[in-house]
Amino acid sequence: MKIQNGKPYAVLTGDIVGSSKLKESGRIRLRQVMKQGSAERMGLLYRALIRVRMKSKLIDTRLAIALGTIDFLPDQCVSSGDGEAFRRPGVSLENMSKSGPSFSCLLW
Repeated sequence: MKIQNGKPYAVLTGDIVGSSKLKESGRIRLRQVMKQGSAERMGLLYRALIRVRMKSKLIDTRLAIALGTIDFLPDQCVSSGDGEAFRRPGVSLENMSKSGPSFSCLLW
């Protein structure tokens, strides 16, 4: 993806709560559900998608979305990008309680 300097972009950052407790079949299913969610561009509905399709009350999410500029975005690995749009939701995600699901939308 070609980025434009100074243009705001939205970045969604998240964590799957309880994923380390999944057996191998559950982790495989979770990857499939996450890939489907990414393909369907369901950022704000991501939590609902995971909860419904995983059919488990043990799996949940922490999500943070922020608008900001992007300084660097590799073609093959978008998660390795950098810029305020990447850093701001990361900070918010780190500040969320590790004891339960949460959602944060940051607009600058």
